[in-house]
Amino acid sequence: MNFYLKRAVGALALGLAMSAIGLSTVQAQSRDRVVVLSMAFSAAIDARPFGDKVFAFMHIRGAVFNESGGGFLHKATTVCRAANDTGNIFGYCEIVDSGGDQVIMLVQRLAEPDRLSGTGGEFIFIGGSGKYANLSGGGTYTIDYQIETDSKIAHGIVILEGRYSIR
Repeated sequence: MNFYLKRAVGALALGLAMSAIGLSTVQAQSRDRVVVLSMAFSAAIDARPFGDKVFAFMHIRGAVFNESGGGFLHKATTVCRAANDTGNIFGYCEIVDSGGDQVIMLVQRLAEPDRLSGTGGEFIFIGGSGKYANLSGGGTYTIDYQIETDSKIAHGIVILEGRYSIR
């Protein structure tokens, strides 16, 4: 199996796993906290043809800020890896806070007929390490980005709005 086929199969498997755990059905519970995070990012994009489609593999680095100016994941760093199949995006992010504790977040965007590239999707926190070992929650994200086609680099801001709980 060639390198790009392995990456495409991995992205598909991640998408199926996200669907199986109910990414779009985040349950709000009484102990859940509302969170609004912003993430400034830069992404390297490697687009490759595969059959009649084009797969774009993205390596994203950024900084996370809590809208409240402190607390949950404020001033954390993130590295995300994602694959884009003609508008559908599946990926994951590793977010590390200033103390070194880590959060794992899955992201997805499903293309709509009138919105091939899309500007938002859903995310889910699936756990982490240290104080985030029992983290759960999720929500939606919107993205505002600029792609520099000559350099295959994108820059932008992602706004994540949702709920989280640490049990």
